[in-house]
Amino acid sequence: MSDTTQQSGQLFAGTFYISFQDTAGNFLPAVQIETDKFSVTTPADKKQAISKKRENYGAAHTTAFVGRPMEFEMAFTEVTRALLAVQLSGELNPLTTAGGAFADVPVVASLGGWVNIGHKNIAAAGFSVKNDAGTTTYVEGTHYEVNRRLGKLRAIPGGTITEGQPLKLTGTAQATTGYRIDAGKKTRHVMRIEGDCVNTVSGEDAELIAVQAVVTSDQAYDFLQSDLAVLTLKGNLEVPAGTSQSALVVEYRKPA
Repeated sequence: MSDTTQQSGQLFAGTFYISFQDTAGNFLPAVQIETDKFSVTTPADKKQAISKKRENYGAAHTTAFVGRPMEFEMAFTEVTRALLAVQLSGELNPLTTAGGAFADVPVVASLGGWVNIGHKNIAAAGFSVKNDAGTTTYVEGTHYEVNRRLGKLRAIPGGTITEGQPLKLTGTAQATTGYRIDAGKKTRHVMRIEGDCVNTVSGEDAELIAVQAVVTSDQAYDFLQSDLAVLTLKGNLEVPAGTSQSALVVEYRKPA
């Protein structure tokens, strides 16, 4: 091994691309994610034969090192849905909720808590709360409160709605689309990591390639943290079955 390039130091800047493996074992198109840390450890177990000779008792006469799987750690300052699913050991799935009108939905009033309406994402227009007979229409903010996103209703204490009173609700639930994370359903996530880096000291380009990074969650995620979230993932860099390539490749490049 020879290196004729003289460098005064290394300080890398890098743009990282992450590809997630789907259930069929195929890698999805890469996503560029703001990355604050990418560290790699190449651990090894030390094996030694210890001498019991009189003149050098206790000294090692043979030493060997047996490599263990590479370990890595990444810190992301941009928390995508896919990364949060990894953090929660979960599956990321599309979410589609049908909308539609509902009429005279029966609900039993509560003064001390919120009751479920049975519909979410309720439109403000056309929403009404009436008594069981349908002869009295109650006023929002005076007689009741409603959380339209979650579909919950609470009778306001001191108003004309009483505890346990039957009510009838009419309105429209809006259709929604999005994603859902089913946490705890997937403990092993596989990624392909590519770093487009530059040594800011020398200006030399470098590419980092980890073809199969296996991660799992091993720490808590605080949904109510006071600062911007930094998501940290740890795992191992693997060699794909049937190949002889390294688990991590670093390529330095310059124009020929």
